[in-house]
Amino acid sequence: MYTGEPEDFGDEAWLQAIVAISPGILEEGPVLPSRLWPWLLVGEQIPVSPQEGGDALDLLFIDPEALPFVVEAKRGKKRGVHRSAIGQLLDYAAAVSQWSEQDLHDQFVKTCMKNRIDPELDSPANQGC
Repeated sequence: MYTGEPEDFGDEAWLQAIVAISPGILEEGPVLPSRLWPWLLVGEQIPVSPQEGGDALDLLFIDPEALPFVVEAKRGKKRGVHRSAIGQLLDYAAAVSQWSEQDLHDQFVKTCMKNRIDPELDSPANQGC
């Protein structure tokens, strides 16, 4: 029975983990195995604020068209989450738009090292860290 309250979809960390391993689920249309890994995970919990303990974007990918793709996970039950999430996404997108190709590469290498993956490997199993 619908109570008018938003559903609880689990915690944000769980949602981030699911998207990090299967980013193709963000695409429109049916989820096909071939669509699950054309995305490159550049980083998770990336600081975008110059101050210590500042904001961090949840996930950053490079999509199949080589465009940066920012993901901010939010739970369904938080009041006012839609407006604040949109503001956060705009702030994060503005910050990422200032990054150079080298900045993206450095973040990717950092993520690979954290996950103990060689960033230079060129194999289907290494299509994101």
